[in-house]
Amino acid sequence: LKSILYTKIFGYKIDNNKIITNFLKYKIGINMDKIAAFDPLWEFIKNLANCDFPECPYHIDVKNQKVLDIGGFIGETALFFYNFGAKHVKIIEPVYYEYIKENLILNNLPIDILPYGIGYNKRECVKEALNSTGLERGIQCFELVEPETIIDDYDLIKLDCEGCELSLLKTDCKTLRKANKCDMEVHYDFENVIKLIEKFKECNMNPYKVVKIVPNGELSYLYVINWLLASILLNKITL
Repeated sequence: LKSILYTKIFGYKIDNNKIITNFLKYKIGINMDKIAAFDPLWEFIKNLANCDFPECPYHIDVKNQKVLDIGGFIGETALFFYNFGAKHVKIIEPVYYEYIKENLILNNLPIDILPYGIGYNKRECVKEALNSTGLERGIQCFELVEPETIIDDYDLIKLDCEGCELSLLKTDCKTLRKANKCDMEVHYDFENVIKLIEKFKECNMNPYKVVKIVPNGELSYLYVINWLLASILLNKITL
């Protein structure tokens, strides 16, 4: 019933038991049996469709750039980056990768998805919980890969992976320096933001600078930019 109300109120379309809505210049959908559980996602999608940096949670200056999307959920951030001209988006998503694949196919976009989590253990089991899958232990299990195996020369690395961003604290500096920009959602405690800042400073030798920290309840968004690019972007961001 709620799904039907959504279609009436927001103009969503029902197709093969999926709710589909317009998102920027693309379309995005999810199975009707999931729509009520993902209420916060639709609000997030609406905000993404109407934001402008620095109000956006992610950089929009990605034209002709390579993006690594860690924590792809159902593909909404990949579509966001493609909308702003990303050359290619590689997605890491251990739980909802099938939804991502369907949404990429829906929009005739390249399919480049790895169904893994990020971390230094071999395996993790989580609970599927509304908009925070991954924060609690459960029975949904998947393999983990170390950041060093997937972080390469990307223009932007985005992390929204319900805690896996803390694995960067163990990642070697040589790997972290491969990214020109990092946008990440930081969980659990603001102390973790401080720890990540210190990690990037440790890896610094000059290349990284914290750009912007946006408190968001129990979450914080941490933006880190390669110092060599800072002068180019001064007209777009506040250092």
